[in-house]
Amino acid sequence: MLAARRSFFKPITIIAVIAAWFFANTWRGLKSYFNPDDMMNLYHAWDFPALHLFIANLTPFNRVYRPFGAFFYRALFDLFGLHPLPFRIAIFCVLLANIALLYWFAKLITESTEIAVLAALIGAYHNRVMDIYMYGGTVYDILCFFFFTAAACIYIRARRNGDGFDRRSAAAFLALNVLALNSKEMAATLPAVLLAYEWLYHRPFSFRKSWPAWSSLAITAVVAWIRTGPGVAFSGNEEYRIDVSIRSYFLTTRQFLDDLFLRRAGTVSTAKAILIFAAVVLIASLSRRRDLRLCALMILILPLPVNFIHYRGFFVMYLPLLSWSIFLAILAVAVRDGLLERIWHRPPLPVRTWEPERVALFGFVLYALFNMNAHDTARSFADVNSALGRVQMFAGSLDRLNIPLRPHSHVRLLEYDFLPDELLTPMYIVRLHYRDTSLEADVRDEGRDYHLKLTLCDQRYCVAP
Repeated sequence: MLAARRSFFKPITIIAVIAAWFFANTWRGLKSYFNPDDMMNLYHAWDFPALHLFIANLTPFNRVYRPFGAFFYRALFDLFGLHPLPFRIAIFCVLLANIALLYWFAKLITESTEIAVLAALIGAYHNRVMDIYMYGGTVYDILCFFFFTAAACIYIRARRNGDGFDRRSAAAFLALNVLALNSKEMAATLPAVLLAYEWLYHRPFSFRKSWPAWSSLAITAVVAWIRTGPGVAFSGNEEYRIDVSIRSYFLTTRQFLDDLFLRRAGTVSTAKAILIFAAVVLIASLSRRRDLRLCALMILILPLPVNFIHYRGFFVMYLPLLSWSIFLAILAVAVRDGLLERIWHRPPLPVRTWEPERVALFGFVLYALFNMNAHDTARSFADVNSALGRVQMFAGSLDRLNIPLRPHSHVRLLEYDFLPDELLTPMYIVRLHYRDTSLEADVRDEGRDYHLKLTLCDQRYCVAP
């Protein structure tokens, strides 16, 4: 009975500590409002024909802009309307699930519960991916992480069984792969990761047992061809223009590494970036550990879809943090075990026990994470994008005024605080608030007969006289 209680107490304690670490740093994100990107994404998802959106999620061979993210927006809006809390709760549920998937993935490739726990702790929170916790527009990255990691776990678990894939596991893997591709383009790296896993863990190659990975590669190749052609959402958008060059690669890589290690912008030079990657590859090669080598390859592979476009912010590294978290967890355990063996001449730690050395390492990693993130002043929840307040003030004013509008009515804002690149946001909010695509909202006098005129008055919008 006592042993059973202890075996139950251990995982509950670990889960509670990691969850407490996550929520202690991110809980303010639950109070976050919609931003202009949310309004744009939500409006286009709601305005898109529901049947077409459903069909677009059945396969990845379409030009629809991230259809599963659109489904996420559409489903929650249909259920809850323009109320941000259900959106935030749903996003935080997926974030928690992603921590669990990180643990599962690490456990599968390392076969170590301790490493998996440390990887989950390291990956649970990073101060520079603040956008992930604050802004709904990053839901594409969050969903991509979920489906990508779930697909990889299903694949690795099936391969570890030794008998290859049965119909159920193959169907689950392919479905998750499709949903990952329909969430964000980062999922294009999944087949490369799985083939690297095959090369490290299951040589010589067996096509009969690894055919889902090759199928994933074929699917991804077709998707890349379709979604980089004309007529897609990114066509003509300079922010997403692909520049495959050494210069572009290191320009983004330096910025990623600055944020990854919580450094000032411009700290990591090209030479330092090369040295960091060389150190990662050298450590993995000398260790002769398959899990460390797989993580090193993932560190190099996972950022590739965003290495050759304009830097969008560190939130795009949310998925690549998976590989860094496991890599650092493996190193932490290896260094601890090496010290115990060579310095203190201790025998290897018993499996599945709460040795003081394991508790001490967990505590040390937690303290190191707290110390580094607490001293990082580059990002803070206090520095919230003011665009959230602009959207909240306008949407809240429409709720408060509760003025009915007929179809095809025109609304004009005589005074407003929206920025020049947010001038479509009032239209999105008006149409979503009234659930009517025929309504118009302008911030300039277009010579029309306006049915409703609004102006700023005391931190809110009111009807203009």
